[in-house]
Amino acid sequence: MSFPSNKVTEKEIENNKNDQVTEKEKQLAKNEVEILEEEEKEKKKETEKEKQKEKETEQETEQEKEKETEQETEKEKEQTKEDHNKKNVTNKEQKKTTYPKKEYPKPKGVLLAGALTLYMIIYILKIHSWYFTADKLEENLKSNPNAKFSNYLYFLLAPTLIYKNNFEKKEKRRKIYICYKFVSFILGLLGIWLVYLNYLEPIFIESTNYFFWMLPLDTVRLIIPIQLIWWGIFMTFFRAMLKLTAELLKWKDNRFYDDWWNAHNVREFWKKWNVMFHKFASHHIFKFLLQNSNVSATISFGAVFIVSGILHEILICSAFRVFSFQWFLSFIIQIFLVIGQSKLPIGLRNGNGGNLIFWSTLFFGLPGLSLWYRRLLLLKTVTNGAI
Repeated sequence: MSFPSNKVTEKEIENNKNDQVTEKEKQLAKNEVEILEEEEKEKKKETEKEKQKEKETEQETEQEKEKETEQETEKEKEQTKEDHNKKNVTNKEQKKTTYPKKEYPKPKGVLLAGALTLYMIIYILKIHSWYFTADKLEENLKSNPNAKFSNYLYFLLAPTLIYKNNFEKKEKRRKIYICYKFVSFILGLLGIWLVYLNYLEPIFIESTNYFFWMLPLDTVRLIIPIQLIWWGIFMTFFRAMLKLTAELLKWKDNRFYDDWWNAHNVREFWKKWNVMFHKFASHHIFKFLLQNSNVSATISFGAVFIVSGILHEILICSAFRVFSFQWFLSFIIQIFLVIGQSKLPIGLRNGNGGNLIFWSTLFFGLPGLSLWYRRLLLLKTVTNGAI
């Protein structure tokens, strides 16, 4: 009988169909799981990409912030540099404004004022000598009535401070010697001007920006320039100008100085430094006081130093446009220095020790006084005399 077998087969077919359906469902489920896993993976990848993008953006923002900070620091540095440069410019402008050209004399004004005052003092001394000497000298007036006036005119130009009715003259002028002295005179003036302008005036102006205790250092810095000026004045005035005028006027006595550099004390120096003024002081001050008053030699000697100090004070004050007593006081101190040095041992009084003392006072005294007067002038123009 074949019918039961057919039934089995149909069941098997249905079972197979059911198995196939379950397998398909399983595959579909697997596929859905795989799809979900892939979607999760993609989501993870996207989240990772987003995180990377966020990190990149954070890094970019950090880099931008660093760049901005660097730019800000650079800008700050540039601003500080600009501010520093502005400060330097303002300081320079302040220096320029503190020393305006109209308020304080230029370097050439100092030298020109000193030269004019020197000639004024010379002619005052000449007139004094003529007034007290002309009436007493009546040797050649009767035979030559015009001798007095002609000698007076000659005396005003001659390199002397003591008037006479007759002056000894040379017979000829030396033309080559005149040219040589004229050239040396011009070169001496240029040398003094250049040393003053390039070495003295900058130190004078810088000294106003320092404290008072820095003045000794500036004094040391001025030793060599002041010595150059000192020797320049000696070579220009005594060796060139006076000998030039003597040769032009046929003046016979050319001894305007002695070996002052070998002086053993201050008294000997003033005898040898300026022979013309030494003759004037000994004749019209020292001898005049001894003969016409009951004054001792020491007082007459002190009077010579007092008059010389007053004349030097007038000269320096007119050159630097500042009135002070330091230069005059230096001459008063020299009186006691001469008296004290006369009581020292012979080695310190007349030997090399005395010459060393003389040069030490010259080395440190002139720079200190010059710096003091020029500093007073600059500070007076800036702060109305406050120091």
